[in-house]
Amino acid sequence: MGLIQYYKSLFLAGACIWMIMKIRYSFCYVCENIIDCGMKKIALVSATFLLLAGCEKPDPKDLLNKVCDDLRGRYVCESIIFKGEPIDINGDGIVNTNLVEEFKTLNYARAMMETSQRIFPASDYEQETFFDLEIPMQAVDFDKRTNEYRTGISGSGMFISFSYKVDNSGAVTYMAHNERDSELWEDWTEEVSNIDNKFTHGESIVRFRNGVLIALVNCAYYDYNTETFIQGQAEFTYGRVSYSLY
Repeated sequence: MGLIQYYKSLFLAGACIWMIMKIRYSFCYVCENIIDCGMKKIALVSATFLLLAGCEKPDPKDLLNKVCDDLRGRYVCESIIFKGEPIDINGDGIVNTNLVEEFKTLNYARAMMETSQRIFPASDYEQETFFDLEIPMQAVDFDKRTNEYRTGISGSGMFISFSYKVDNSGAVTYMAHNERDSELWEDWTEEVSNIDNKFTHGESIVRFRNGVLIALVNCAYYDYNTETFIQGQAEFTYGRVSYSLY
C-alpha cells in the first residue's frame, strides 16, 4: 500500500510538472503572437505614413523661388566699361574706358555709383517684375547759340528701367524700358539741358546670375580729350552685397 501511494504521488507530481510546462508554453506562444502582431501593426502604420508623405505634391513655386533667390538682393556698381576709345569726362586730362574712375571726382555721380540697387523677387510665373538701375551721369547742356557743350561740376543720376519674367521651365527673359526718357531732358529755345539723358537708355541685360548683374546701356558723354559729344555703349556691372532688400 505504501508503494502504490508512492507511485501515485510521483505520477501526480509529473502530471503537475507537465501541466505547468504546457501552460508556460501556451503563455509564451500567446505573448509572442501579441508582440508579433503589434510589431506588424507598427510597421504597417509607419509604411502608410511614409507612403503618404512621399505622395505629397511639391510646391509648384519651388522652381520660381529658386530662380528668384539667385536674382534678389541689393547690388552696387563695380565697373562701367565704355565700349569704345578711352574718354575723359571729368576734364582732368586722363582718359579711361572704366568710367568709374571718371565719375569718382563728380560728387553726385559718385553717390549714384555707391547707392545700392534693389532687385525684388517675382511672386508668380510670367509676372513682369520691374527694377531700376540709377546710373551716374555727366550732366551735359548744349548751348544752341554757341554750339558749345557744358558739363556740371558734380554730375547727376538717371534711372534706367528693366524688367524680367520667369516661365514655368525656370527660364528668365529680360526687357528694357525707356518710357520716361522724355522727362529727363529739356529742349529750350536757347539750350538743351541734360542732353546726355536724351541719348541714354537701357539696351539689354548681358548677364544676371550668381550675384552679378551686367546691363548694356546706350549712353552719351562729352569727351574733353577730343572736345566732342559722343554716343556709344557701356556695360554697367553690379555685384550683390546683400540678399536683404532693406
